[in-house]
Amino acid sequence: MLGRGRGSSDSPAHSFLYGEGLDFPLYEGRPRLFVCLHFVPRSGSNLLADLMRQTERLGFPLEYFSPANLRDLASRLPQLSLSHLDSLFQRRTSPNGVFSYKWNSNFQALEAESRVARALTPRTNVFIDRRDLDAQARSFLVASKTGIWARQKGVRHSVEEPDLSPEDMEHAKEQLSEVRAKTLAILCEERDPPLTVYAEDLFEEPASTVKSVMEYCGVSIDGLSLPATASQTAPSATHKAK
Repeated sequence: MLGRGRGSSDSPAHSFLYGEGLDFPLYEGRPRLFVCLHFVPRSGSNLLADLMRQTERLGFPLEYFSPANLRDLASRLPQLSLSHLDSLFQRRTSPNGVFSYKWNSNFQALEAESRVARALTPRTNVFIDRRDLDAQARSFLVASKTGIWARQKGVRHSVEEPDLSPEDMEHAKEQLSEVRAKTLAILCEERDPPLTVYAEDLFEEPASTVKSVMEYCGVSIDGLSLPATASQTAPSATHKAK
């Protein structure tokens, strides 16, 4: 179930994040800084990506290197491939030269994706997870069963919440634990420790969380009104219930 990228744009619920309407103004040249957002599913990574984009100084971290997403992006970005990323950089690099992306630990097993990621330097790493493992597992199960991994603001979904058994919950926790372990193992190989962000802090203090990311990445907040709400994404039903 975790084999493909969670942000795959083969789902209509995700396509809005990858469309041209959320591109930045055309950026010429190679990004000056790469920010990698490592995540455990259902930790608020799409919300954090939404807030980061609103600053126009932290890029827009999505799963661009998912094979499905890259294929879909190539339909509108000429010559886009893992060996030729210029068109992606041009449209998803914020005006100050920051390109950010989400990294699913399962991509590590894909030789081409891993080779690309190693080449994106200088890189700053951010790790996002969730303290409430029950809420995380519940959200993961609901998304798995409904197929809705990201919700667009202002769009209603008429999908009933599925019943979740205790066995389902335990299995989901085990799967998420495996992803967490693989992600932390990847981060242990990095030169510098990552900034760790938790979903609960992001939900309660979004502006403060974005500020901490900007400071960690060495990006100026001068003259910036930090975003406090999502502009494109909507919380899942499990988030609303908390």
